[in-house]
Amino acid sequence: MVVSVEAPPGTALRQRALAITMLVLALALIAGAHRVGYPPPAVAAPFETAQVITELTPDWTPIALPDDWRGDRPGLREAFYRFTVELEAEPLRLAALYLPTVSQNAALFVNGVEVGNGGPFVPVTVRHFPRPLLLPIPPDVLRSGFNELVLRVVSDPVGRGFLPVVYFGERDALLPPYRARHALKVAAVFAFGIGQVLLALLLIPISIGLRGESSYGWAGLSIIALTGHMLPMMLERPPMPALAWELWQHVCIGLFVVAISFFARCFLRLPVGTANRLLPASLGLMCAASILLIWSAGEAVYYRVGGALWGVYALCVGFPPMVRMILAVDAIRWRRMALMSAAGALIFVLGAHDVLFVAGMISRQNGYLIHFAAPLATLTFTGVLFAQFVETRQDLLILNRDLERRIDEKSAALEATYQHVARLERERALDAERERLRRDMHDGLGGYLTGALALAERESGADSPLTALLRDAHDEMRLVVEAAGIDAAEPAYLMGAMRERFERQAKAAGMALQWRIEPVSSWSSLGSQAGLELLRIVQEAVNNAVRHSGGSHLLIEMSERDDALVMRIADDGRFEQSSGAGHGLANMHRRAEMLGGQLSVRALAPGTEVMFRVARRALP
Repeated sequence: MVVSVEAPPGTALRQRALAITMLVLALALIAGAHRVGYPPPAVAAPFETAQVITELTPDWTPIALPDDWRGDRPGLREAFYRFTVELEAEPLRLAALYLPTVSQNAALFVNGVEVGNGGPFVPVTVRHFPRPLLLPIPPDVLRSGFNELVLRVVSDPVGRGFLPVVYFGERDALLPPYRARHALKVAAVFAFGIGQVLLALLLIPISIGLRGESSYGWAGLSIIALTGHMLPMMLERPPMPALAWELWQHVCIGLFVVAISFFARCFLRLPVGTANRLLPASLGLMCAASILLIWSAGEAVYYRVGGALWGVYALCVGFPPMVRMILAVDAIRWRRMALMSAAGALIFVLGAHDVLFVAGMISRQNGYLIHFAAPLATLTFTGVLFAQFVETRQDLLILNRDLERRIDEKSAALEATYQHVARLERERALDAERERLRRDMHDGLGGYLTGALALAERESGADSPLTALLRDAHDEMRLVVEAAGIDAAEPAYLMGAMRERFERQAKAAGMALQWRIEPVSSWSSLGSQAGLELLRIVQEAVNNAVRHSGGSHLLIEMSERDDALVMRIADDGRFEQSSGAGHGLANMHRRAEMLGGQLSVRALAPGTEVMFRVARRALP
């Protein structure tokens, strides 16, 4: 994915300057690399002139080196070059003739004796261009005085022969420049080719896996096409006839620029216009035109003009993507686009050089240059694509983590909702069962107690112990039934439901009741179970006061202090350690703990105080 960002002011100008600087440095590096492999005059004697004899010139004719057959000798397949070497004495060490390059193969004769060659000439001629060639000369074939060196050069295809300035000297002195040039022209190109194929095999599956990101696939295809174009520089022995090998090289460069054009459009997220849709068709037409030219005009004509035609096609197709890359510096990822622009410009410049080279307008002394752009451009394109891929993957990881977090939150919310629903179902079931029990107690036990109380009042009197006991049992039953019938209520409401009973108990004990119940509406409603536990604590404290204190005043107080509910029951009677004997006081403490509160009992002067305190957050 290419993400648009707003560049700071002046960024585009700076990045274009950076791209141009990188391009100039790359070209300077390539120009410097071309000087690798040329021995200094102190090491070897250069032959800048020679005598040549061919089927076109039957006599030895002086000629200056380098000698390029293109143009005036289009049908020539073979030529002999003669050099003269004067030695003061017979050499004791192995000598050699060093050719920085040759097109395509050569054999060396010294004093009429063949001493070496670059490989077979038939049935397929070994192709050395632009490889260096070092031909050793045994000491026993050289003599003091003048020695004749004849170099046979064979070109396949015909008319493409080339011989640069050659060097004569000791083999050991010529080995370092030979090895350096071989590393530059052969080993490096071969390593670049293998690396490019591996990168292409990595990019294409990524493109298949990332649907909608076809830029990776086009980049991989362009790398494969460029590697195919480099194959003639990597292989000495062509796997097919010279004409087919030539056509292969041309088609690969055409496929390369077509793939680069599609890559640029996909990478920059530009719409594919009609011109781009016609590019594959134009490539097919070029292939058909090449075959037609060979069929109608012959191989020799195609060898002369075919490369130039394909070069012009490559320049016309490759120029627009390069311009798009440079202009895109304004819009997206300016630093990366500076690299991409420099790499695209490098390919274009070196490709233009090779087009002029094929057309015979530039010396072939240093060979093709496009293969030097291949590793730099491949590393740049691949690096940018992988950086983009890593960013996309990081974005996906962030999105995935965010999605997982949201899923966890939703799962937790669903689990909480499920638990809440389950709790509501349980509460509903409990409420239904409680309501059933309440009705049964009210209609059944309540009816019996009411009848028994009325009978006791009629037979024994309203103040008899039996009547009082039945009245307490009836009140207790009413307390349980009423508490069970309340889903949730404020503490003041619950206390109000017990006021009549407490007043009756205080009056029976000869105590005046002081009722100080403050509304605490800011409190959440208490559930039926919590409300019943609270009333049980108050009820037990009031029972202890009216039965054991012997006082004349009873205080029941409820208030809110520091976000806590405070219940206070006090009397002005006696304080006895045994007050609340039995399990009453222990039950009060237990109920207080169940509510998450604190219960305290202390002596007053005179009297006893029972205080219960529970914080809002502690209530179940």
